[in-house]
Amino acid sequence: MLHWSQLDPLDTLYTFVDGDTGENCDLASERLRQWCLRTLPAIVHIPVRADWVCSFMRDGAINQARLCALHAIYTKGVQMEPIIFCMTDNRTHTGMMVDGHHRYVVAYLEKHRSIMAHTLSRAEWHPFRVSGLPSVTEKELVSEPAIGFRKGLPSERAK
Repeated sequence: MLHWSQLDPLDTLYTFVDGDTGENCDLASERLRQWCLRTLPAIVHIPVRADWVCSFMRDGAINQARLCALHAIYTKGVQMEPIIFCMTDNRTHTGMMVDGHHRYVVAYLEKHRSIMAHTLSRAEWHPFRVSGLPSVTEKELVSEPAIGFRKGLPSERAK
């Protein structure tokens, strides 16, 4: 596990707020992505679901300009990098999509039934978990634009 003070101010964070418990899970998402590119963990196909796409759009997780740029690239035949899905409960196959929300929406727009994903066990993603950050609510998380770690600094979250 990493402490937030070990991160570069421009490191990208992914924050998940458990809807039932309110517990936060902060991950150094770009570091996790780079680890996946280096170690090449297993890739599986996961279904592309309209309800997930709708929730990403509703929650503000999708930037229209980035979506359009990626859509233009991938419709030219460039293969998509696998998304990263971190398992939180192996029994129920539940988890959190830490990287690849825009690629997932592109797959949906292109009418793909599935998308390639690194599905990581807790043991694989836990070293990238970030501690020491104040908790945020789902409402606060959705209302803030996704601009990287700058919003994650304790001095910024406390405002």
